[in-house]
Amino acid sequence: MSEPDGIAFAQALRHALTERDLTLDRVQARLAERGISVGRSTLSFWQNGHRTPRGAASLRAVAALEEVLEVSPGLLTDTLGRPPSQLPVVMSEDAEPMQTVLQAINGERLMDNVRMRQAITRLWVTEQGCIERVETQLVLRVVHPTNRFAFVAVGEPGADARLVSPSVEGGRIGRVAAHAEMLGVEILLEQDHRRGDLFLLRYAVQDANRVPATQFVKFSVGGASLNGLIVSFNEQRLPVQVEHFQRAEATGSDLMVVPLSLNAGHRVSVLRERDRRGMMCVRWRFADGDDGSQRDGSQRGGIE
Repeated sequence: MSEPDGIAFAQALRHALTERDLTLDRVQARLAERGISVGRSTLSFWQNGHRTPRGAASLRAVAALEEVLEVSPGLLTDTLGRPPSQLPVVMSEDAEPMQTVLQAINGERLMDNVRMRQAITRLWVTEQGCIERVETQLVLRVVHPTNRFAFVAVGEPGADARLVSPSVEGGRIGRVAAHAEMLGVEILLEQDHRRGDLFLLRYAVQDANRVPATQFVKFSVGGASLNGLIVSFNEQRLPVQVEHFQRAEATGSDLMVVPLSLNAGHRVSVLRERDRRGMMCVRWRFADGDDGSQRDGSQRGGIE
């Protein structure tokens, strides 16, 4: 039976193998060129989640795998929980609502059918300081034949997910599950996609809750070649301070903080290449000191 961190490692490894289009035999040969001996059956067990790298030799092999697969250092080793400062992303302080909506639409399996190549999320903040609309555009690669997709929209604490309206380009809305402030949405794609296909998908949610917010958190499992977040503010009420920050966990400390400046269109943007696991976040402060409430946004759309 696989272990929780083994599942995360297996998913990250499969993703990297698909992105590089490498066979296990080729990976084994390239590891051997670096003086690392790993059996093909071991590599197969790792990618299927049947075994998890544990010993010192296995962890050295995983570090070498990151070089062979040309991924960011730590992309694979982080999923194994070592070192403690690099634990897997905690999506929510209370994971039960997230699991509830995902199970209702079979979301985890649908998300595992694709890998994210590019993900751009844009949101609009009203004069009242509320996030009224969030749009996401994805470029996805198919790793298992599929004709469906899923994502979860996360609203403000205390918001009613039933007041959130999803829409989609490139498909139509299927099953929808609401639990507290979380809305799980199944997307029925316009066509069947085979393994290796690339396709573009755009979806949005319109939020009628009108709950003030002072930040947006975009969860990332890593691996996207380009990940972006754009926040547009109403010209009648502009923030006096905007920051980009990153975290490894929802309740963890900030790993970095970078001030952002509004452009002529009253918006800020953050772009990251070769995105790693963690949280891509933007927060803002208005001059009147209205703190609003925290918003955790989830673009899992795949993988998100």
